[in-house]
Amino acid sequence: MAVFTICSNKIKIFFLAFGIACSLTFCSRSGTDTDNSKPKEDTLFEDFSGPINEGKWGIMSLPYSAGNKESQWYRPQNLVVSEGTLKIIARRDTVTGPAYQAPAMSFVSNDGMMRAAPVEGLPAGTRYWTSGLVNTRDAGTPRYFPLFGHYEIKARVPHGQGLLPAFWLRRREGASWGEVDIMEYFGGACPGYSKFSLHFPNTIGKNTTQQSAFFEAPVAGTGGWHTWAVEIRPAKEQADSLKDPIEFIAYLDGKQYGYYKLTDAQSIRDLHMISRETGLPMYPNSANETWDICVNMAVGGQWVGQPDQQLGYLPMPNRCSKDQKVPPQNNPSTCNVEGLFFAVFPAIFEVDYIKVRLL
Repeated sequence: MAVFTICSNKIKIFFLAFGIACSLTFCSRSGTDTDNSKPKEDTLFEDFSGPINEGKWGIMSLPYSAGNKESQWYRPQNLVVSEGTLKIIARRDTVTGPAYQAPAMSFVSNDGMMRAAPVEGLPAGTRYWTSGLVNTRDAGTPRYFPLFGHYEIKARVPHGQGLLPAFWLRRREGASWGEVDIMEYFGGACPGYSKFSLHFPNTIGKNTTQQSAFFEAPVAGTGGWHTWAVEIRPAKEQADSLKDPIEFIAYLDGKQYGYYKLTDAQSIRDLHMISRETGLPMYPNSANETWDICVNMAVGGQWVGQPDQQLGYLPMPNRCSKDQKVPPQNNPSTCNVEGLFFAVFPAIFEVDYIKVRLL
């Protein structure tokens, strides 16, 4: 169950344990739409004015995210820097490799019935789609960033079922210890709405919170430029920083649309990198290094749908993508597909800049 601090403005919320929530409106914590704090120097500013610096960015060469049952194989050749932007390009390509890297994957529904059609899964060692992923933890010099800061991307995303472009933070030691999804776009479920989500160890497998905002009308191909950001800061309600709640404020194009206050004591200690076993800092020589940054575009998967079959239906959870409900009579053809369309390939997630500002 998600917890949300109610403000004076009107709020409409629904959360799903594993699913996608659309069309949400949220209150502004501070009563202002923009971040008016005094500007500080960026600790990271990447404008892709030249080739990807592999000393700063790790480039994925694996399928990755088998947990979400995604269909892509990430490759370096799907990352292109030109005219001052990074293009993450998803393509319809068949790639083969070791079965241990790309295990066989069934699209069977969670009740054991096979409803995916015509393709019912992926064979071991084979994927039919390729895409790109960059992150800072796998760079030549791995880099992690402070717990508190302003994390921002300027980008434009492609629309349509089958794609999941994302800009997110993973806590050091892995996303299972904490994940901040600053921008995710489930174009086959909530067309035109991007999402801000949080996941912590006590809520693994579901969303601590998931909040959405409309950013543009869907178009075939890639849309317009937008900025997405999150500001993570102490609530300053407790003198002891290890007991002080942590605030997460989400922005779209400079306007606040999401807010969450983390009060769970263990999660707060986890984000401060305090060992559960010893009670001491896990990295005493680099105590202010909590997050790594990841930017990618997944293809297919249980929450996105396949890019070439069963429009509006998610076979693995057996849900219609728009309302996240089981289709009537368990018949995928009854799902509402109004406003939905398949993604156009090659699909391009284009990034102008990524920046981190200390608070």
